[in-house]
Amino acid sequence: MYKNYFGFTDIPFSIAPDPRYLYLSDQHKDALAHLLYGVGEHGGFVLLTGEVGTGKTTICRCLLQQIPGDCEVAYIVNPRQTVVELLQSICDELGIYYFYEDQGTSYLVDLINEYLLESHSKGRNTILIIDEAQNLEAEVLEQLRLLTNLETNEKKLLQLILLGQPELNDLLDRQDLRQLAQRITARYHLQSLTFEETESYITHRLTVAGYSGELFPKATLKLVHRVSGGIPRLINVICDRCLLGVYSANARAVDMKIAKQAIAEITGKSKNKGNGRDRNNSSARRWLWPLLGGMTVVAALLAGYFLLPQVAPPSASVTAIAAKPEIEPQQVEQQQAEQQRVEQASAQPNVLLAQLAALQGGPSDNDANIEPCKALRDTSLACVKSKGTLQQFVQLGEAAVVELQQGEDETEWVLLEPAGEEEFKLTRADSLPVRSTTAALQADWKGSYRWIWEPPQGFRKSISIGEDDRFVQWLNDAVPPESVEASIEPYAIDRYGYFLAKADAEQLPAIVDIALLRRLNSKKQELQIEARGITPSFVKLLAKEG
Repeated sequence: MYKNYFGFTDIPFSIAPDPRYLYLSDQHKDALAHLLYGVGEHGGFVLLTGEVGTGKTTICRCLLQQIPGDCEVAYIVNPRQTVVELLQSICDELGIYYFYEDQGTSYLVDLINEYLLESHSKGRNTILIIDEAQNLEAEVLEQLRLLTNLETNEKKLLQLILLGQPELNDLLDRQDLRQLAQRITARYHLQSLTFEETESYITHRLTVAGYSGELFPKATLKLVHRVSGGIPRLINVICDRCLLGVYSANARAVDMKIAKQAIAEITGKSKNKGNGRDRNNSSARRWLWPLLGGMTVVAALLAGYFLLPQVAPPSASVTAIAAKPEIEPQQVEQQQAEQQRVEQASAQPNVLLAQLAALQGGPSDNDANIEPCKALRDTSLACVKSKGTLQQFVQLGEAAVVELQQGEDETEWVLLEPAGEEEFKLTRADSLPVRSTTAALQADWKGSYRWIWEPPQGFRKSISIGEDDRFVQWLNDAVPPESVEASIEPYAIDRYGYFLAKADAEQLPAIVDIALLRRLNSKKQELQIEARGITPSFVKLLAKEG
């Protein structure tokens, strides 16, 4: 609205993440240095804490831009999960294949440990970052400690970074979590901005937006700093409303009258008269927190899209705002509506998976309260979570529930069914099917999809020494002898594909079917499959060729 009035190239105090507006104070630089240490050769467990809105997530975004290319990163933004759910999220982030139906902790831990060993053998570091870590349950933190137990003589195979509010320190001070607390190699606590930093922060954002004049006189800056408490997110909200006030008044700068009016509008309170200045400022600070609580969900949704390609400014931190007791009814309604929308979005995959299960011969009258994949337990079918390029998905040739980009800051799940060469039937959860093509899907492809298959009897993700069962026989039949490449040695199979579970290539006994292992490894390379083990996608492609 006021962009042209001031001659801005962009809105300077928008809450949308934009790396051009990143402002790092001295303390933010120190915090970043601590995180960089944590992902280095000698790092292990790093803790970054700070009040809501101080820029913890912003620092993390900056870290992600500077992580070396030999690192694998799992970034968890929703820590309110059970142990199994968190382990599944870690697998999803690292691209570790697992059976989608409910699995025990030991199964998932074994898969993660295998992945860590494999990454280490390739000279790669694995980093787990958890935002809003103050929301982790004690048993989840204990599981994280157990994950960090895997190590070599020189280093930990999993490096852990926790970001959270000050309550995280209280949580780690608990007696039953002292073992985890003792492993912290670096700590840093972010404070709010000083007045000088607030002044530099506002000037920086205005400069990036193309403005070189003085919009905020010193007295106004002091008021903004006092009311916001030096919290970048609050500074953005106040300054944005101040600029709107300047525009409405056809003024040239933010005077005290405009600033006080803006603060009164934000807090929903009328300005106090006479000697009520201090009371008004206190009221402003008290009512700004509930206002921003309703904005947090939107900021969290934006974070998923902007996570890797961009660095967010301090104002776009997606740190959760602590709820305050005084909340306007309108804000409650907005939060409830937003929560309902998020819940509906999260239910999309299950609605579509139920349709897909029915298409594949699964139960068609599934109870809506039971996840479709769990409803398949008593059948010969199973759900699979996969990640890959659109070309890999097309090669698979299966109907699947696929995640697509929807607009600039949201995603949606759709059911895709092959409908000819380079064509698909696309069904949304709440609409009739339409036709789509590979070319049309490319721009919106996110890489995650879920499908249903009937695995061969005895299917496992790896085969051990000396095994002779129906699945091994199935593999022998699926990969004919003529596909073997004599140049591929057994050790390459163990490192590349984990076909030899817990086996050392130098200790292979004569009973191992070396020819089969060579053929499997050769076939994976031919199909350009880099995932570890005998994945469902690999087995499905073998079945198609057969």
